[in-house]
Amino acid sequence: MKKLKRDRGISQEMPIEAEDGTTITDKKRKLEIWKEHFEKILNRFEPKTFADIPEADEDLDIYMGNITVGEVNEAIQKLKRGKALGDDGVCPEMRKAEIEIIPVIL
Repeated sequence: MKKLKRDRGISQEMPIEAEDGTTITDKKRKLEIWKEHFEKILNRFEPKTFADIPEADEDLDIYMGNITVGEVNEAIQKLKRGKALGDDGVCPEMRKAEIEIIPVIL
């Protein structure tokens, strides 16, 4: 884990800009601003009307079978270093380190 952390680079506090244009460097105030931001964007009312999306003319050819262990290993090997994997926040280096365990779990 220490090696993974070391490879990520130096972490430093970055200032953020408030809605009024001022630059905020205080950690406590930055957390308050982020909290306000996410409350504002996540607590919206649902729209009264929905987009009118037409039905597709034809179905897409999508494979719906089981995923093989080889496919999982191949996908893990193709991951780029230093990138977030997705919503789970697990980095590719961690996935590559557990490549022998993942297929067994699946």
